[in-house]
Amino acid sequence: MIRLEVFNRTFQIEFRHLRRGVPFGANAITTCVIAAPGLFEEVFKFLAIGSACCSHLDQFSRRIGRLRAFENAVEHCAVLRRSRARLLAAYDAMDPPTPATARSPRFLSEAEKRARWEAGWEKRLARQSRRAVALKGAL
Repeated sequence: MIRLEVFNRTFQIEFRHLRRGVPFGANAITTCVIAAPGLFEEVFKFLAIGSACCSHLDQFSRRIGRLRAFENAVEHCAVLRRSRARLLAAYDAMDPPTPATARSPRFLSEAEKRARWEAGWEKRLARQSRRAVALKGAL
């Protein structure tokens, strides 16, 4: 459960992930429920629900599923449309995206590229000769 403070109002956000028994051939479904206290009482009331589906061809990521489900819940709720930008900014501040530079590979020098290519070439030749020996033994 996550609590976000926007416009002096507390929003409670809950996520559910379902991976087994998912209908229509999807790999996973992430559901987001947003609730907020009523105007005159502190009891949380349901506001919006959103979901994100991951097909069997996609790579499952809980973080991306949560983000897409949250965006769908905020987008399709008329009450939250005015505070959409602030809600998304508060969520991004709570769960910041991974910087792209951390995932990008470092560049290899020409000598490193050549060494890797030659090591790979030797491995490929060795693998090919083992296959040839195994084929002769099978015949």
